Amino acid sequence: MSRMITKDAVAKKHQQAVTFAERIGNDELANELANLSLEEYAERRNFIVENPSMKGNRAMATTTGEGDVFDVITAVTKIQEENNELRAENERLNQKLDTIYEVTSDDSDEDEDGEGVEAGYELQEVDDDDEEDYEEEEEE
Repeated sequence: MSRMITKDAVAKKHQQAVTFAERIGNDELANELANLSLEEYAERRNFIVENPSMKGNRAMATTTGEGDVFDVITAVTKIQEENNELRAENERLNQKLDTIYEVTSDDSDEDEDGEGVEAGYELQEVDDDDEEDYEEEEEE
């Protein structure tokens, strides 16, 4: 598992490792560690050297597995389908509103009350499955 560490901290840990190897009498390991550059030592210890000036901003990219990516793609596709359905519904409702406006805005045939209802038409309550907004009244 990798962990973030500053370059100064890597140098300190590198020196501590060399000193420890010398103390326990493992000169071969001490020489091997001493000959490593800071970058090589950091890689050996799975350290990720961070920029100290960026210390306050530690936003890191996360990796996702294939299952996570598939789930995201599925969710996006579902949202796009819902969006398309809602746009179609919006268009249908706007067409109904346009029709209602046309019927109610014709002020040439106002009724006795002056409310502007077009003669021969009565607004009906609209059923979701019914595309007709109004029906012509039968004159008796």
